[in-house]
Amino acid sequence: MNKYKRLSTAVIIACMGSVTTSVYAATNAELEAQVQQLQKDLLEMRKLMQEVRNNQVSKQDVEGIKKRVNKVAKTQLETENSASQVHLGGFAQVNYTANDRSYKDANGVKQEKYNAFSKTQFSPIFHYVYNDLLMFESELELAIQDDGTTDTSVEYASADLIINDNATLIVGKFLSPLGQFRQNLHPGWINKLPSAPAGFGHDQAAPVANIGAQLRGGFYAGNTMFNYATYVGNGPKLSSGGHGGEGIGIEAGGSTENDNNELTYGGRIGFMPISTVEIGVSAATGKAALSYYDDIEAVDRTEKNRDYDVYGADFVYNFKGMQARAEYITQELGGLSSSEIDPGSNKWSAWYLQGAYKFTPSKWESVLRYSDYDAPGASMDKEQWSLGLNYLFANNIIGKIAYDFNDGEKDTLNDEDALTLQMTYGF
Repeated sequence: MNKYKRLSTAVIIACMGSVTTSVYAATNAELEAQVQQLQKDLLEMRKLMQEVRNNQVSKQDVEGIKKRVNKVAKTQLETENSASQVHLGGFAQVNYTANDRSYKDANGVKQEKYNAFSKTQFSPIFHYVYNDLLMFESELELAIQDDGTTDTSVEYASADLIINDNATLIVGKFLSPLGQFRQNLHPGWINKLPSAPAGFGHDQAAPVANIGAQLRGGFYAGNTMFNYATYVGNGPKLSSGGHGGEGIGIEAGGSTENDNNELTYGGRIGFMPISTVEIGVSAATGKAALSYYDDIEAVDRTEKNRDYDVYGADFVYNFKGMQARAEYITQELGGLSSSEIDPGSNKWSAWYLQGAYKFTPSKWESVLRYSDYDAPGASMDKEQWSLGLNYLFANNIIGKIAYDFNDGEKDTLNDEDALTLQMTYGF
């Protein structure tokens, strides 16, 4: 074997070593880019080998390429052996909204028309992973408010301890595992319409988040796949004046306070009888307390021991370019005869039906959704038909146009139809 053949063999071995190392070290997000780069390197190697055979390059040239390939292999090996890794994900969106507003605002002034770029939001998601043992994850929501200021909130922040292939223990603030929309579908680039279904927004019928501990995972029973989530956490916060200025409002967004000193227990179990269908049921129970400021006595007061219960069910069916969804959720708050704010019981419930179809092989997708929200205060009730058309520049870059036909109490915003355009990007 002459010196050029020996050099050729060494370079090929080094190159193949880098391919093997990079495949094992790469994450899903990095794999495609690394494979493309390695394909370019292999083409370069083949060209170089042909030039070596034709004695058109020197030994020094080949040694330079060998050093470059070995450096790539070393970098990939160091990544593979690193115990800690950090990943940045998230999503961003910009909305434009136009409607005729014939409702009266808080000052009794009638609003006639509204056209504005109504929402600009950036939500980075941070992941810190230690081996296959622990992951810390957190989502920040940065949104521009009506007055131009920036609102910053922590959507969730939790430490996830991976027990085994079937169970993960999560502690901290996590998205509510009750139902599907809030925990899986609410990001702009995943939700197929620019708006949430009626009743599935913040402080409505669907709990948003919890602070506590959660155990979740999945398993097979025969040919049927099950997934589960069970949790214990702080109860929801209640507020006075939640129903158009009267009664009690509910805030199930996750709080470090627990006014009732009792925890809430709940969870969801889902199963897939066939690979294209998932059915889930959810429930939670606990206690809730109302804390408020007594203007007459000028003191803070707390009314405790209201029963708090949540029930829900969800369904999804996927087949080729078609997807159908349905979900129901309700939060119930028991009465308290001694209450000076609202002695009666209260109930918030919402449901929706949604169908979507992607016109393959084109990049267009149509969406139709009906949703209904019932709350203790009539001014909060809303029925909504939403019709949307999406264009997928990529699976994670979507332009949307949608029209909401709203039916609510007259002279309220819930009764006004709206046209919304959205550009959203998931990364």
